[in-house]
Amino acid sequence: MNRFYPLLLAFVLAGSFSHAAEKRVTAATLKSAAVQKAADAAADSRTTKGELVDINSASEKRLEALKGIGIEYSERIIAGRPYYTQDQLVTRKVIPKEIYETIKDQIIAKQPY
Repeated sequence: MNRFYPLLLAFVLAGSFSHAAEKRVTAATLKSAAVQKAADAAADSRTTKGELVDINSASEKRLEALKGIGIEYSERIIAGRPYYTQDQLVTRKVIPKEIYETIKDQIIAKQPY
């Protein structure tokens, strides 16, 4: 019986240490998720404040923030890079003309030098 108590104490302590470590990982994960959410919100606000979105370098999230551009169109825009003019989105049949007309004042096709 004397050997049982130290063994029980060891199991209880081991369980409490692993639970504490699990909590720290969860807190760190939540913190990084909050930072990512804030970065996404900042990218969305930059898109809506009148800053032009470069279709040659914008991220998928930034393209999706444009009205009418969803996941599928943003992936098609990225796959068709590079663009020399913004109207190539229509001439290459990446997006429909109706959607292009709604976003043409919000996008640009910058060229790398």
